[in-house]
Formats: sequence, C-alpha cells, structure tokens
Amino acid sequence: MSTELRSNHPIGSSRWATTRTQWKALGYDDEEIRRPKIAIVNSSSGLAPCFSHLDEVAEAVRRSVYDAGGLGFEIRTVAPTDFIMAAGREAGTCSRGATWCPTTSRRSSREASSTG
Repeated sequence: MSTELRSNHPIGSSRWATTRTQWKALGYDDEEIRRPKIAIVNSSSGLAPCFSHLDEVAEAVRRSVYDAGGLGFEIRTVAPTDFIMAAGREAGTCSRGATWCPTTSRRSSREASSTG
C-alpha cells in the first residue's frame, strides 16, 4: 500500500504501543496490525429468522476483506426488528440490553390499576 494509514502510528510511540497491545491481545500479528481496518456491521438476530443467517455472511465478508489485504472486524448493531419483536415482552427483557424499551417506558395496566 502506497499511502500510510493514519491508524498506523509511528513505531515506538506511546500510541503505537497502546494500539499494538490491544490488537496483539486479540491474536493479530504485526503484519496484520499494519493492514487497513474495515468494519463489518452485523445485525444478526436470534429474534428474527430473516436476520439469523447474517453471521455466516459477516464471516464470508471478513475472509474476503482479509484476502484483499485488509483486516475486517465485526461490529454488532440491533436488527431493525429487535424493538418490534420486543414490544410484546415483559418489562426489562428487551433484546441486546437496550437502554430504552417500549415495554419499560410505560406502566402496565395491572400496575396502573393497583396504584389507583
């Protein structure tokens, strides 16, 4: 690669040492650490069958990125249907630890009637 990546800090610098330590902890060697990093966003979900195959797709993309000279890494995100599927669940059981959940943002009719 002819262009130096800004994520590749000068060897011996404190930023280089920190970054290298983090990538080494993930099992990458020095050659892999110098590769361009490519994020692969995956919204695979066990709640929705239409997204359950995406782990296999993300792995195929990661291998392709590697074969092309990059270093792909997966970033998880919520599936578009996660909040829809969670809407009928009991309070506090939304998928993926969401900070807002439609079932916890309002009191149930049972709670409302017992408190008057």
